[in-house]
Amino acid sequence: MPLPLTVLPTQAPDPPLGCLECGHCCTYVAVGINAPTRLRYATDLLWYLYHERVSVHLDLDGEWSVIF
Repeated sequence: MPLPLTVLPTQAPDPPLGCLECGHCCTYVAVGINAPTRLRYATDLLWYLYHERVSVHLDLDGEWSVIF
């Protein structure tokens, strides 16, 4: 059973100087992670969030990612 988590909207950081496009492709990396359906996965998720400028994303398909 999934653990209830509050999902906050994420905002990409400012693009680097000289970037003329949206900047999203060169300012962050998203890596797929396990859904927090087990205590181990939930503690991993919390560990990610303890780090500065790291967020967790849940997309409309139910896929989880950590973004840094």
